[in-house]
Amino acid sequence: MRTRLLIAILCVSAIGALSSEVLAQRGGAKLYSQLCPLFEWSHDSDGPVTQGMREVYAGLAQELKQLETEFQTLRDGDLAKINELARKLDAGTVVVPRPGQIGAKP
Repeated sequence: MRTRLLIAILCVSAIGALSSEVLAQRGGAKLYSQLCPLFEWSHDSDGPVTQGMREVYAGLAQELKQLETEFQTLRDGDLAKINELARKLDAGTVVVPRPGQIGAKP
């Protein structure tokens, strides 16, 4: 039951973290397209979560964590520098929603 809950949370996190623009890019739908069927299979199954499902989940959770780290590094590093330069030049900046804001209703 705990693994199913974790898969559901991971699936929802992935949905919140991905926009249609990301999904449209090459390879962008890979993680999402693997997480959601995994959740559905675990949810719709009459039996317990299989060892294979646990292993797939562990790999996908690790991949999501790595992607989150890469995103944070980009946001806090290069993007921050670009935005600082844009402010100095009185140009527009790139606005990145805070975690939890993506998909939230205004």
